[in-house]
Amino acid sequence: MNIVLINGLYDICCSFWMLGFPNVPSLHSNMFINNKDPAVRRLLAYWLMTYGMVRVAAGLQGGFIINIAAALTYFIEAFCFEYENMVGKTTIPSKVRFVSVFSLILGIYVVMYIKINNF
Repeated sequence: MNIVLINGLYDICCSFWMLGFPNVPSLHSNMFINNKDPAVRRLLAYWLMTYGMVRVAAGLQGGFIINIAAALTYFIEAFCFEYENMVGKTTIPSKVRFVSVFSLILGIYVVMYIKINNF
């Protein structure tokens, strides 16, 4: 589950970057056509921080419930970005597709990890 831990740490770092600590662009903020709205950037940063923490907990501690929660964060992330891409039309499709596919792969990885380890 090291990949989940690393991905969770990346998400938390991205959230801090989006909040301006320091101001470094991230893949998540660069997916949007108009990524300058400070309220939208902050809300996305809080969301990233929230599911990043779940992923870090799954990577460090594990266990059935936290692993299921981590898998769900990946599936929700993929769904939300794809939905925004198709319905809201506020995202850059190629960047959203990369994040969505990567999220689905990691979500499936966590589910398979749970299954293999008989949680």
